[in-house]
Amino acid sequence: MSILSRLALAPLAVALLTAPAFADEPPCALNGLAPLPVLEKAKAAILAGDYSGFYRETENVFPQGEAPEKAAIGPLQTGSPKGFDSCSTILRRTDPGGMVQEITLYTGLNKSGRSDEVAAFYLVTAPLNGETKIIVFSYNGQIAELLGELR
Repeated sequence: MSILSRLALAPLAVALLTAPAFADEPPCALNGLAPLPVLEKAKAAILAGDYSGFYRETENVFPQGEAPEKAAIGPLQTGSPKGFDSCSTILRRTDPGGMVQEITLYTGLNKSGRSDEVAAFYLVTAPLNGETKIIVFSYNGQIAELLGELR
């Protein structure tokens, strides 16, 4: 094999060797920090438009049933029924007692077909009965509104 052929194959070899590492990275993880499974599962559900799945992640803390769920996630189901195209966790704050706060931005097509929409999600976890649980969540189209919720 000529040196030119080897050079042409080098990018393919690098892509094949590094693909598993990228495949294991959660889609909304914050670069450089270890992912928190409960948050990554919830953020992936939001990204995919599985808002009921996201809400189920809060089932031990928030009221269950059709009415509370509809009140909590109905605007998402109406505004972005198919989820989002991308997400980026932009902030994580960890307190000494174990509470973790994150803000994640989602972008993608909404029901009107606009792709410049941004939704900001604020998720808070805390240790409860030996497990990490989502204890607070909110979302807004304006990140400034969510920044005021940081503790």
